[in-house]
Amino acid sequence: MGDNLLRTSVIAYVCEMTSYDAGSVTEEARLGADLGVDGDDAIDLFEGFARKFSVDLSSLNLSDHFGPDAGPSPWTLLRSALQKDVPRHEITVGRLIEAAQKGRW
Repeated sequence: MGDNLLRTSVIAYVCEMTSYDAGSVTEEARLGADLGVDGDDAIDLFEGFARKFSVDLSSLNLSDHFGPDAGPSPWTLLRSALQKDVPRHEITVGRLIEAAQKGRW
């Protein structure tokens, strides 16, 4: 798959998973902050991404990038309080494209 076709395919996949319009998703778009991907949605997006684009994600730890998705409960409130100062490293659509080109994270 050519680079431009791969780029278009990854963006289309992200749009499908996030319900955003293709015209509003750029390579600079951050999955969490800009597109609202977090928790279980992040897991679903990355599992599907790995299958669709044959990407080895074994070196990716999603908890470094995304928080929990669950609603309020004593456990999630405590976890959020303890993790609020843990920096999250944002993943961009461009990083997904790069991983799809390499076949690995």
